Amino acid sequence: MLKIDPSLPDVYLLQGFAYCNLSQWKDAEDSYSQGLQRASDFAALYALRAEVRNRQGNLLGALSDIQAMQKIKGSDELSAMISGAANGGPAVSCQNFLAVGALGAATATAVP
Repeated sequence: MLKIDPSLPDVYLLQGFAYCNLSQWKDAEDSYSQGLQRASDFAALYALRAEVRNRQGNLLGALSDIQAMQKIKGSDELSAMISGAANGGPAVSCQNFLAVGALGAATATAVP
């Protein structure tokens, strides 16, 4: 039997991916929020929650998440990926997040 430690934020990241790929935006947001409750310095969770908040029309919440993500040490690569998508690069979403190379940026940690 497989046991998963519910205190790990990665569990909620993956759960959010699953909901997002099913276009269940609110459930994805809830999963990412639970992950952030366990690790408030997880840049990728902020970026992904911003996306699903944007899809739900919560632009202020999305902007707040992007700003929080940008304060996290090591999130420069993730920010560049998002900016690149806005400037004609590949669109980064929860459906292709791992495929476009965001995994390395996902491990960014908060600035002390």
